Amino acid sequence: MFLGTKGLSISIQNLRFYLTFVRPHADTLLLVLLVSSLLTGIAMTIPLISRVIFDYAYPLQNVSLLTWAILGGFAIFLFSFVLDYAESFLTFYLEQDVYYKLSAATFDRLQHLSPQSHRGRTAGDIQINLNDDAAHVQTFLTQSVKTIVLNLLEFLILLVITWNIDKTLTLITLLTIPFYILETHFFARHQADLHRQHQKANSDHVDNIIEKSQNFRAIQTFSQQPRELDFFYKKVNRIIHLGIKSGLIDLTADFCNSFVTKVWTMFTAWFLGYQVIQGHITVGEVVAMTMYLTQINKPVQALSGWYGELKIAAVAFERLNKIFLADDPVADTKDAQPLDTVHGGIRFEKVDFSYDAGKQILQNLDLTVTAGKMTAVVGATGAGKTTLINLLLRFYDPDRGRILLDGIDIRNFHLQDLRGVFGLVTQDVVLFPMSVADNISYGQPHATKDQIIEACKAAEADEFIIRLSEGYETVLESMGKNLSPGQRQRLAIARAVLRRPSIFIFDEATSALDSHSEHLIKRALVTITSGKTSIYIAHRLSTITEADQIVVLDNGRVKESGNFQELLERKGSFYRYYQYQFGAS
Repeated sequence: MFLGTKGLSISIQNLRFYLTFVRPHADTLLLVLLVSSLLTGIAMTIPLISRVIFDYAYPLQNVSLLTWAILGGFAIFLFSFVLDYAESFLTFYLEQDVYYKLSAATFDRLQHLSPQSHRGRTAGDIQINLNDDAAHVQTFLTQSVKTIVLNLLEFLILLVITWNIDKTLTLITLLTIPFYILETHFFARHQADLHRQHQKANSDHVDNIIEKSQNFRAIQTFSQQPRELDFFYKKVNRIIHLGIKSGLIDLTADFCNSFVTKVWTMFTAWFLGYQVIQGHITVGEVVAMTMYLTQINKPVQALSGWYGELKIAAVAFERLNKIFLADDPVADTKDAQPLDTVHGGIRFEKVDFSYDAGKQILQNLDLTVTAGKMTAVVGATGAGKTTLINLLLRFYDPDRGRILLDGIDIRNFHLQDLRGVFGLVTQDVVLFPMSVADNISYGQPHATKDQIIEACKAAEADEFIIRLSEGYETVLESMGKNLSPGQRQRLAIARAVLRRPSIFIFDEATSALDSHSEHLIKRALVTITSGKTSIYIAHRLSTITEADQIVVLDNGRVKESGNFQELLERKGSFYRYYQYQFGAS
């Protein structure tokens, strides 16, 4: 373990992974180290110039020596200014590039993780991961080498210099170091715990903002603005409370450091003055020793501060490790094969599945979807209908059993190839804040304008699109809020049609349509899905009268199956659904 305290740990193996973001900038990092080393070395010459002035120029009244010493100091200042500017620019470039690449890699990993891996992860968590966590890890990766190497080097060099001037005072100075170590460890441990709580509070606050900002209409409808404002204050007060606690710890740590430094400074002033009075050292040596002792404290405090940052970075590593290093239960196998020709035959064999342990959704399910035919799945809410789709697209994998596509276990295919087989239309339509055309071609970015229009005509969407202000170039609001629910669903159908999939899946795809639009789309879908495998998840039985097979799910099992007329004649579960919807006797 690189670090281990109360559950906070950064292993060398994990660190190697994160160092891949810094490795391309190894030359820049080395250049920063070189420039910083020069700056450190230059800073050590200033006390020597001061000693020359106080021990030689002043006592000897040597104006020429004084002038050259001052000019030398000014030249050193100018050179240091240029080096400091260069070091700051290089460091800024390095930090920005590593941060954005780490943040982008985090986002890319998140969008590839399966929904099963995202369970329990909120939008607030993701924002903290992409912003704060990435920033803390970046700071650790880009600053650690410089902080450790330069400050240790500076400390050792200064130790040698002060030792040669006054061994006793140097030893006394070293006695303050254990205090810094103990104080830093104590406060850093508490800050790390507070940082984790603060990040969680920030995440909850962001989640609340996102949720409520998307539902202002509901809040206004029920006149709950005071209640929501009070809830907002509670979230903010939690963050403020943790921030104050963190601030108090920082203030206490700074006070302790300042107290020890001032006591040490007063003692140093007395001790050096005593040495001068006794004739053991000169005034110039006092000035030089004072400056060197001040400098020797800086690397000690810098290393103490780095340790505190390390504790906070460990929390960020811990959070990012759950993204980068956690095993995704749904992923390509090592021997995954491409998926070329698809006939569309699907078979669920003795499938068990549960989202949460102890709560079975599917139980020993056997189900066959015939290639080129229309299969409808009906059942009560919670029967497992949408779960079938989640498993078929491998958003989740079965707990037991297997799912076959054309006789081959779907886990044997590349995920991207498998999902490319399906054209999915769900009840909850996802639309992005971009043009209508871009939304429709989202799954087929290279589609031509003519192909987009053709798909929209098939989905009965072209007529309303051309009436929009900019037609197909009209930019939609987030989630398509400037469209009606029926219009949004027709765009989703057009998007699926444009992909020309081998298998269509419609999960309550016409639930938001009026009767006339439903009739038109139903007729269009017959043509669109002709000769292709299609699966309909339906509550409205009027949409599946033409299905070749209707499967009734009940408590995760197939209760009965057959075509529309056959199931009515059996007078089983399907017949009862039919009676409920149509009031038949």
